[in-house]
Order: sequence, then structure tokens, then C-alpha cells
Amino acid sequence: MIVKVPAPVPAPVPVSDVAVLSTDQAEPVWIVRRRGNDVLELSGLAAVDVPADRDLELWAIPEGGAPQSLGVIRRSEATKAEVALGAEAQARLAGGKVLAISLEPAGGSPTGAPTGPVLYTGRLQG
Repeated sequence: MIVKVPAPVPAPVPVSDVAVLSTDQAEPVWIVRRRGNDVLELSGLAAVDVPADRDLELWAIPEGGAPQSLGVIRRSEATKAEVALGAEAQARLAGGKVLAISLEPAGGSPTGAPTGPVLYTGRLQG
């Protein structure tokens, strides 16, 4: 007799709200959630169009400091995206007070600072 043992169910990855990012006219566009320690999930409240030769880049801005890149946003569809956080980006996020998204050349900012327009911003929670 063969006994099938069910596969262990993985523990759920904790998810927490991080910020709501809005336009300069206070229109909310993105909800940002942290999944575990190494991924930020972005859920769009409406479709966001990005030209094919451009990327969106996510920035953490510390109190009184310059924007620090958290990475280029990988979009899976018009209203779903994510940013993988390495150790350096996790530290930048921990020191940030505001998140911002800028429109950058494909592959992200070539200078390490936003070069395109800042489209969305929001205060970090917690």
C-alpha cells in the first residue's frame, strides 16, 4: 500500500502596507506593500502607461537627504509591479521617510539620481 504524504504547506510570507503614492495633485495611484524583507509590491489603482523606451524607478528619500534608488520597477501588467530589494536597498528603505517614482531611461537613472520627472510620491508608514 502506497501512502501519500501531503507536501508541507509553506508559511505565508508576511505582507505589510508601506505607502500610498500619489500624483502632485494628491490623486492616489500606487499602493506599496512589503512582502517579506526583499520585495516591494506595487498595486496600481489605475493603469499606468510607460513609453517603451522608459522605465519607472523607485526612490527612498531620507529626511533632509537626497533620493536613493531602490531599483527599477518590474511591471508584470499595467497595474501590477514589484521591486526586488537587496541588502543595500533594504537599508535605504529603512532610512527613508518618503517614496517617489520617477520616469527614467530604459534600465534606470544613469546618474544615481532622478533624471526624469518625479511622477508619484508618498510618505512611508511606520
